[in-house]
Amino acid sequence: MTKSSRDQRPVTRWYVVCPATADRQVVEQCCLAVLEVVRPRAERVWIDAYSDHRANLPALAQQAQDELRSRGSLRTGRHRGDPGMAVELDPSRPADWELVRTYGPFSIHVELAGLEDDLATLDDSGLSISVNLTEAEAGRLAGMLPEPLNLKVRGLR
Repeated sequence: MTKSSRDQRPVTRWYVVCPATADRQVVEQCCLAVLEVVRPRAERVWIDAYSDHRANLPALAQQAQDELRSRGSLRTGRHRGDPGMAVELDPSRPADWELVRTYGPFSIHVELAGLEDDLATLDDSGLSISVNLTEAEAGRLAGMLPEPLNLKVRGLR
């Protein structure tokens, strides 16, 4: 008897990363750590090309925002809508992943998904982060977060 692919999925739990500070350097470090940890399982990314930091957006983040909106404007069919909302990226493509890393910490919403599961969301320009991790990934992420941040287990989703 063989196990179904669903039975072979890794056991994961939802965690919340709360930077608890408006210090952009700490928030960016948290976002980038989460992105690095989930990247191996990421199959799809959707990112909103809007930021709560319009007035203080670094030049590289501004360029990434412009690129995201340009890509969003090329959508056709039922996905056409607002060119800055839910721009889909392929995390296996280096240029796409660089857009996620550059703009993700400033976006109002970033969503990463694997083959069967949601992996992470970064909301409110990185001030609210939820991430679905294996025990090993959680340990790795905890070691990457700036002190004294800890991962908090979130109720099952």
